[in-house]
Amino acid sequence: MVMGQDESLRVDLYPSGALARGENRGKMTSLSPNERDLIRALIDAFRSPQLSLSSEQIAARGVRFVEELAAAGSDRVDQIRLTLAVLDATLNFIDRSDRAAVRGRLTELENGSGAFGLLPRVARDLARFAQRLAFILIYGTLDSSNRPPAGLALGYEIFPDRPRGQLATVPAEPLLSRKILVGPDAPLPDHVFDAVVIGSGSGGAVVTRRLVEDHGMDVALLEAGDYVPEGGPSVGPHGERRPVPWDEIETLARYYKHGGLQLTLGHAMFVFQGQCLGGSSVVNNAVCFRMPDRVRARWRDEFGVPWTGAELDRAYDRIARDVGIGGVDQAVLSGFLNPTGQFLRSGAVKLGVGGNLRPCDVNLSHDPACLGCGYCNMVCAYLRKNSVLQTMLPAAAKSAKAGRGRLTIFTGRQAVRLCGTMRRGSFEAEGVVLRARTQRFPEETLRARKVVVSAGAIGSSAILERTPFVNALGLPLGKRFSFNFGSPVHADYDGEIRAFDGLQIAHYYRPETDDGFVIETWFNPPATQTLALPGWMDDLQRNVDRYCHYACAAPLVGATSKSWVDAHWIGDGEDIHVELEPADFERLRSGLLTTCDLFFHSDPPPRRVLIGALDGWELTAANYKDRIARLSSFDQIQIGTGHPQGGNCLAARPGPAGDAAVVAPDFRVHGTRGVFVADASVFPTSLGVNPHWTVMAIADLASAAIAAS
Repeated sequence: MVMGQDESLRVDLYPSGALARGENRGKMTSLSPNERDLIRALIDAFRSPQLSLSSEQIAARGVRFVEELAAAGSDRVDQIRLTLAVLDATLNFIDRSDRAAVRGRLTELENGSGAFGLLPRVARDLARFAQRLAFILIYGTLDSSNRPPAGLALGYEIFPDRPRGQLATVPAEPLLSRKILVGPDAPLPDHVFDAVVIGSGSGGAVVTRRLVEDHGMDVALLEAGDYVPEGGPSVGPHGERRPVPWDEIETLARYYKHGGLQLTLGHAMFVFQGQCLGGSSVVNNAVCFRMPDRVRARWRDEFGVPWTGAELDRAYDRIARDVGIGGVDQAVLSGFLNPTGQFLRSGAVKLGVGGNLRPCDVNLSHDPACLGCGYCNMVCAYLRKNSVLQTMLPAAAKSAKAGRGRLTIFTGRQAVRLCGTMRRGSFEAEGVVLRARTQRFPEETLRARKVVVSAGAIGSSAILERTPFVNALGLPLGKRFSFNFGSPVHADYDGEIRAFDGLQIAHYYRPETDDGFVIETWFNPPATQTLALPGWMDDLQRNVDRYCHYACAAPLVGATSKSWVDAHWIGDGEDIHVELEPADFERLRSGLLTTCDLFFHSDPPPRRVLIGALDGWELTAANYKDRIARLSSFDQIQIGTGHPQGGNCLAARPGPAGDAAVVAPDFRVHGTRGVFVADASVFPTSLGVNPHWTVMAIADLASAAIAAS
């Protein structure tokens, strides 16, 4: 099929999103008139008066986003409403129709005052929340032609308006049959499965395929998100269609956990995770790394993990064949890699380290080749990315149809805890207690002889913590949580770079001395990119206005394993507590310095470089070393992650801190029978690189142990 410009723009953008399709069964939570008026006032404070969309139109999109998030069952809406309530109090006695007055009060907050006794840091956080909310709505709201007017004003083009986008072909999508899909309104079967797998992302999908295809098992796959096809022209079994791929707001609501608003405690940062059939595999950048040698050695020597050598490499190879992992320069149409790579390369050559910049390995289709549309995190509507939704799950369904095992997929169902009995001092699994994602009650039980927890580092830790018998075993559940974190660096060039017109992440730089970080090229469509740019109000707007002139990269650092996950016992939420060490900051600062070195030595050099600092964010060739040296804590710099890891430490013996392991090398939870974990939560330490390929590889290893147990 050919998706031409006019045809692609006729894809339905449902005016009320998921609610209009009747997919969400939760009670609608409407924002109050005062909350709606507050959102409009915040939009008006940051919106350019020249923008064709009015503040009312943009605010209406924001209200709909929050209300749909509530209807989808997210508990983060309560936090949003609490923040809005505090902002509302700070704007008391202000005429909210007076743009200058609202801007003035918000600027007072940004300066640490005007918040009626709140700490200066809290006041500033409020102001930054208001700014982030306003900018993502301003640049993410589409007009009647399904285009983002604010983004177009920057020189951005949606993909169908680019020459190659007008002729882009979309392969047929391997849609899953209605026969194996069970929605949240359908009754649970009176049946005992061989195994239930919780989570359909990189780990859960691989385990599911292997158990069905290789071992002939009867498997139930449980996913909290919905099944939404990836391809723009595709229609799901119940009429589901994906939003247009450049609709950043709708994509966050449809494919991301908590709509992308999952925030940590301690050091605040957003944690982006997919919540849909296929999990984060659907919304990641297709970048694939094997476990670095230094991490393999540490897992082997400090934690006694026996399979980090040839056995793990064989698993990597099997996954590479299944999802088509190969070099990015062979997988993408010529000339449409992120152009940032050429600037980093010229800087590396000038510094004498040209060999340190390498093309990434990616799970992208070679035929047809990746188009470099730049929507990797918006879901690959052109079906070039070989997510597990396009590879592992259809393969499992095909095997089941051929009689090699059985597969049933439950969507829109949230796992709350495991159920089972204590026998001779061990917890023996009997199934999973679950509920519809959008409803608190009733809870039901899906019965199985074995349970495989693959809900991700955060979700898996919380599910095990909420299971009373497992919690009573005294295991360090949720501990040794870690992540890879990064901080964006924007190099501003005189000429237009148009980094949006190419694969988002295409190259990485690793220092010869392996200083604990890698640098990745990186870029996003306008709304998401505004969240990464520094500055307050008019300064931020001026920085956003240079959108087409930026090359962008970010140092990626593996955090030490000092953070933890706490499960909520009422409901099914969790808190993510982040604790970082001075060594983490030093690695980040070293990564920022190296990134700036590469950019300022590029040919041509940039006019300036922007880092994600709250203050002193504009760097020049003359001052960047001194400015970066002045950074002294994480309070001064913006970081984020999409790579949560750890929480259920896998080890053959206690770790270096004396903590007992949660998971044995055969992926069984200690003190249990029939309970296994197969996802990034078992990582004893952060990898320091994208964990996607490694998650799939360890799930491949786990499947054999699960089947044999």
